Amino acid sequence: MLSKLKNKIFASPEFKIINAQSGKDLFFTGLRGSLPAFVIAALFEQNKKIIFCSNDHNRLFKLKDDLNLLTGEDTAGLYLGEFDEEFESEVNTLSGTLKKLTGEESYIIVTSPAALNKNVIAEDSFRKNTILLSKNGEYLFDELLGKLKSFNFTKKKIVEEENDYAVRGGIIDIFPENLNQPVRIEFFGDTVESIREFDPATQRSIARLDSIEILPSAESMQTDDDSTEKLIDYIKNDTLFLLDEPDLIKEDLPEIYYKTINFKRSYFSGFPLVKNESLGESEKSVITELFLDSKSQPSFNSNTKMFAENLKEMNSAEYTVFISCTDDYQLNRTRELVEDLLGNDELTGIEFLNGSLHEGFIMPSARTAVYTEHQVFGRYFRPAKRKRKFGGITFKELSTVNYGDFMVHQNFGIGKYAGLKKIVTGGVEQEAVKLLYKDNDMVFVNLNSLNMIKKFSAQEGVTPKLNKLGGSEWERIKQKTKKKIQEIARDLILLYSKRKSQKGFRFSPDSIWQKELEASFMYEDTIDQASA
Repeated sequence: MLSKLKNKIFASPEFKIINAQSGKDLFFTGLRGSLPAFVIAALFEQNKKIIFCSNDHNRLFKLKDDLNLLTGEDTAGLYLGEFDEEFESEVNTLSGTLKKLTGEESYIIVTSPAALNKNVIAEDSFRKNTILLSKNGEYLFDELLGKLKSFNFTKKKIVEEENDYAVRGGIIDIFPENLNQPVRIEFFGDTVESIREFDPATQRSIARLDSIEILPSAESMQTDDDSTEKLIDYIKNDTLFLLDEPDLIKEDLPEIYYKTINFKRSYFSGFPLVKNESLGESEKSVITELFLDSKSQPSFNSNTKMFAENLKEMNSAEYTVFISCTDDYQLNRTRELVEDLLGNDELTGIEFLNGSLHEGFIMPSARTAVYTEHQVFGRYFRPAKRKRKFGGITFKELSTVNYGDFMVHQNFGIGKYAGLKKIVTGGVEQEAVKLLYKDNDMVFVNLNSLNMIKKFSAQEGVTPKLNKLGGSEWERIKQKTKKKIQEIARDLILLYSKRKSQKGFRFSPDSIWQKELEASFMYEDTIDQASA
């Protein structure tokens, strides 16, 4: 169904102009809702490397989600170049971003001028420190261990979290941040005998791999070469640059704006080309201004009667209406509600999509309307975040921590907060949290790794002991806690299995009023709520 929607939009006269010019020297205006994502998706069919640059972090976040829905999961990546609590779990790592920029695969990166102006390790150094391991290939065992140490991986007894590694004889377990699961590498001397992906919870193998790539932690790695360059210098000349509100980018960071002149460029703006001040008259003369006459999704304020009347009007005007739903559950619930409101005979021209865009829109030239069910029913929408494995502290919470407060680091245990300090890592100056441990040992935690620390909490009046770096006490505490949690989980499983075996009461089917009430609930259902 998604391909049907894309085909309808792409067949419009405006999108035919986009295809004819291959995305170069176009100035887009009139875009509403999630329509910009469709424009970029169309440009992506002809330009396999795209950078979208904007000062608006919220816009970048929404674009990333919409683009991944339209072009395939993980095609688009968001990189902000700085810690942003609101989008922390959605942002690509620096290493992952550098990998995209230095690789041959297609990509869309949505980013900010400030991120493009960030000093990062030199490209040659990044390539040199990227590790490629292949089954039956050769790699010096001791050299690999040395690399992991220089990448600031943490040595553990067992690997459970990103950036952990463990060694047992000729076997190395490692969890690089660029992999979804940790891997177990078995050596015979300096020969890689096998590479297996494994589950960190059970430590059991999941799949055998022929090769893996281990990216250096570009935020914190230690290298012999301290040379740096701007992130924008990684970008190759065949990349299409899309500038959102170019006047603002030029005003904010003129050096980044002028560097983009070396690339193919197009522009997005809420104002017509004639009002643009960043482009000279000679530049404007070769630019095609493309006004996409679109409208925002109407506001129904959870009024199902108003929604039904609008669907009938759109049907009479020979529009195809696509209703974008968050998941299967919401799709089925919305379809049932629309059927009850209109009847099966009135559903012609209405399609339901599994996968939600952030904002709906109407495009008259394509005779197409895209409505999102969360906007129809006035619900807040945000795609599920990737869970932070350790929980961690937020930037807002960190601002309330006082000097000397006790903190807990996932790997090193209890220490004291000693403020924010500027440190130089890999030739790049970064701000980090300073923690003090027993014997005045220190640990610096990059602001991009705040998920590794949290504020210590205990009963009032309890003063904890500082842990010693390199000791085993903290690991013993973690294992004891884990064992207790497993015991509690076992008791809960037994309790719920007994409840499930008991007979229950079957309720009558939901009425249309019940369906309307459920659909208008302003928050996203949890998985358990949806299945209840």
